[in-house]
Amino acid sequence: RRIGTPVLALDHMDRLLSGYGVDPQITALVNRYEIWVIPVCNPDGYDYVFTTNNLWRKNRRNNGGGTFGVDQNRNYPFGWSAPCAGSTATSNETYKGPSAGSEPETQAIVALSNDRNFDKVIDYHSYGQETLYSYLCLTHPFTTWLGQEAAAIATASGYLGATRAPSAEGEEEEDQLARRGSYAFLTEIGTDFQPTYASAQAEAAQVWGGTLFMLNRGIPVWGHVTSASTGLPVNASVSYVGVAFANGETNGSRGPFGRYHAFLPAGTYSITYTAAGYQPATRVAVVGASGETVIDVALAPVCYANCDNSTSAPILNV
Repeated sequence: RRIGTPVLALDHMDRLLSGYGVDPQITALVNRYEIWVIPVCNPDGYDYVFTTNNLWRKNRRNNGGGTFGVDQNRNYPFGWSAPCAGSTATSNETYKGPSAGSEPETQAIVALSNDRNFDKVIDYHSYGQETLYSYLCLTHPFTTWLGQEAAAIATASGYLGATRAPSAEGEEEEDQLARRGSYAFLTEIGTDFQPTYASAQAEAAQVWGGTLFMLNRGIPVWGHVTSASTGLPVNASVSYVGVAFANGETNGSRGPFGRYHAFLPAGTYSITYTAAGYQPATRVAVVGASGETVIDVALAPVCYANCDNSTSAPILNV
């Protein structure tokens, strides 16, 4: 039912394409990043809005008993079982589904996110003219800082710094934050689910500033984790010594280059990198209010004997 948000997505795609080679800022961003824009994550529900019920929210899963649909933004695995998650009633418009990540649309976004390991994610929903951050009833050690970042995004979007917590656990941007350590937020745009096309275009032009802020935001710590013996990328867990995550949050290096990111408030951190078959490594990072620190880590394999001997058998523990 949120027909203004695909207009925004298409507008931003157009700005990135038409500005490339013309606008120095856009050119630099496109040269630096692999940018993905997904205009619609709920195709069957979106079609149903235009053909049958213009206020339909969910997808079109047949739940049985004459009820249909799962709210995809309550279906993501992180927080799905929390007390402030979506509804368990199949007829409810915020029905969270029969199990965490049950929906094919959810699974597609999770698979893409795991593959790409996105540094930054911003979801656009409607309506409200505010940016959502952190969790609703669960706790996050960086909530205060995330709120400050959300206010900056909302300010750049023309929303006077308006922010709030998410509507429930199980939302997409929470999953990105919790399971990949991404810089992830949700901005509610506009004042109506179904604005006029001209109004949607105007809102997209206004909110472009928030997207630019997010794209320009420096990554406090990032780099690559590789094997010291082969130089090949390693999928390693990335954790912060002394920072307590209460909900099983994870972060790590992934992908064809072993790239990782760490979005942290200003301070000094000991970052530990661990992977099966390798000796753990710890590096110290000093994070400022802005700027970036690049830390590439080559993990040494754990071996029975001579690690210079390529035939040595790696083991998980010694």
